[in-house]
Amino acid sequence: MTEVQRAKSIVKWLINNRVALTQKGIAQKMGYNHSVLSQVLNGRVPMTEKFMLTLCSLDSRLNYEWLLNGSGEMLLSENVV
Repeated sequence: MTEVQRAKSIVKWLINNRVALTQKGIAQKMGYNHSVLSQVLNGRVPMTEKFMLTLCSLDSRLNYEWLLNGSGEMLLSENVV
């Protein structure tokens, strides 16, 4: 799975979990214009570290390392005490 495919998976998960209702809503929460998000998800512009960190910051369960290089799972495991 490529970085772009992983980012698309995260966006879909965020929409399914009502963090935002649309990609436009995700972009707004990230502080980006919708066209920027669309260009990144379509592979037209490279995904920056700032973009990845901002995307993952929308929900604390998202795993930045998974987005960056595919290691681990998309969602962080919760520590049960």
